[in-house]
Amino acid sequence: MGFDKAIKSVIWPVAAVLCLFFGFCSQKKGTEYIREMRQMERVPKVSVNHIISGEVSIEGTTQNSKASLRSRYTKTPCFYHRYLKEREEKDSEGGTKWVTVEEGSRSSDFFLSDKTGRVLVKLTRGGVSPNLNPDYKRKSGKYRYSEWRIDLNEKIYVFAM
Repeated sequence: MGFDKAIKSVIWPVAAVLCLFFGFCSQKKGTEYIREMRQMERVPKVSVNHIISGEVSIEGTTQNSKASLRSRYTKTPCFYHRYLKEREEKDSEGGTKWVTVEEGSRSSDFFLSDKTGRVLVKLTRGGVSPNLNPDYKRKSGKYRYSEWRIDLNEKIYVFAM
């Protein structure tokens, strides 16, 4: 019995210190995330004819600048597409998981226009990662196909340099 009390008297303080440490780290990460979001909110939303060098936030409609691409699965004309092919597999516990078989993306330049004019958008530079809702999903046998696109005349929001 005395041994159990000794173990409990050591475990509880160690657990408390670990909880305090992880709580502090989580709080710091959360504060950094909120700070980044507030910095993005401070970037003014502008129209095309008011663009200055630096970060901008614009909403407009996509228009052609040159030949557009065709998406991987639907063959839809677009300016950007990301595709993902996954295979369903059973894990050792009998559960299902999806394993990526193939993925990729392609993009071409396009114009973003609003009522004041238009500006060229270049997604071909590194570090660009559009955050899009899926435009296409299909399951066939053990495979799942997904596609995300930026289409002609689509209304989009851009936060860019």
